[in-house]
Amino acid sequence: MKDLGPIIGHNLAELRKARGLTQLQVAEHFHYTDKSVSKWEHGDVIPDIEVLSELSDFYGVTVDFLIQEQASDTLKSYGERDQEKIKTNQIIITVLAVVLVWTLASIVYVGATIFEASWHGWLAFIWAIPGSFIALNYTSKKYWGSRFRLPLLIAIGWTLNLATYLELTFDLENGYNLWFIFFLGIPWTICVILIERQKSLKKLKSVNENKDVLEDNSSLPN
Repeated sequence: MKDLGPIIGHNLAELRKARGLTQLQVAEHFHYTDKSVSKWEHGDVIPDIEVLSELSDFYGVTVDFLIQEQASDTLKSYGERDQEKIKTNQIIITVLAVVLVWTLASIVYVGATIFEASWHGWLAFIWAIPGSFIALNYTSKKYWGSRFRLPLLIAIGWTLNLATYLELTFDLENGYNLWFIFFLGIPWTICVILIERQKSLKKLKSVNENKDVLEDNSSLPN
C-alpha cells in the first residue's frame, strides 16, 4: 500500500513555499503549532480528513490533489496563483449563492400572485432568510473552513423557527398561539455549541498529541 505521508507532506511543503509562506504563518492560520505543520510536511503525521479538507481549500486544490504525486512545476503553478483574484471569486460565488436563494423566492412569490394561490406568497421571502444562511454556511465551509460555522448554524436554527412560526400563524386559526416554537431554538443553540466545542477539543487534542510525538522524537539520540 502506498505511503501517503511523504506524498501529502511534499505537496503541502511545495504549495506553501510557492505561496511564499512560512510554516508558522500556516500554523497560525489553522490554529496549530509550526511543529505540527513541520510534521505534516515531513510526512511523519497525516492531518485528519477535516484538516486535510481545510488545507486543500486554503491552497485552492482538492483533497485528491494532495494525496496524489504531483510534479514540482504543477505544485508551483498552483501555489503562485493570484490569491486576491481567488478570494474575489470566492466572495462573488458566495454572493451569487445568496442571490439565487432570493431569486427563487421571488419566482415563488410571483407564481403565487399570478395564480392567486391560497398560500401567502410573501412568505417565500421569509423562508429565503434561513435559505440564505444555509447557502452562506455551505460556501463558508468550502472557502473559509469553520471560522463562521457556529454563528451561521445558530442563525439557521433561529430563522427556521421564525419562518415556521409565521407560516403556521397565517395558515392556521389562532396560529399566533404557537409562539412556543421559538423555544426550539434553545436546544438547537446548545447542541450546536456543544458539538462545535467538541470539535475544537478534538483539534486541540490532535495538536497536543503531535506536540508530544515531536518532543519524544527530539529526545531520541541522533
